Amino acid sequence: MDDEYILIGWVNLLSNPIIVPKNVQWISRECPLNLYKMIWDIGSVGGVRLYIILPQLYKLENIRNLDLYEDLLHVSNTILVDTNCNTILKGRGWTHSDINTKDKYYKHNKTIIPGIEENYPGLLKPIYLEDGINDQTPVITNQEAQLRGGKRSTTKRHIKTRKSNTKKNK
Repeated sequence: MDDEYILIGWVNLLSNPIIVPKNVQWISRECPLNLYKMIWDIGSVGGVRLYIILPQLYKLENIRNLDLYEDLLHVSNTILVDTNCNTILKGRGWTHSDINTKDKYYKHNKTIIPGIEENYPGLLKPIYLEDGINDQTPVITNQEAQLRGGKRSTTKRHIKTRKSNTKKNK
């Protein structure tokens, strides 16, 4: 029976463990238990701190391709920790009030986020930042995204090359 469940975190540091079945899904219409709703419900209580253990979350095979900001950190006082309860990344409630958008949050944590992807590949969706020079600069691009082709921008040079190659082939 112990093999069927896994500890993925705590509410208010060690006081209330969050234990879920190993086959839990992030959002599921078939099953009444979905992790997104559970975390949202826990976080809706005022003054709650939510500690999520990333290595444990990564062990859940149905939990992949999460949006870091919208899925994991939608509860403002969320803290992502490692197995030894060392803080990896603090959620929105732990940052300065000027960091109030997704893009600002990613820019503020752009040195930490690639480490999460390196240690837990595929757990997060690719993250891109608006940099004002190019359309978007990647903060992380996971291997799955690279295999799918990832997010690309088309430039005039690419369009010209495609048009000239199409004419040559005719």
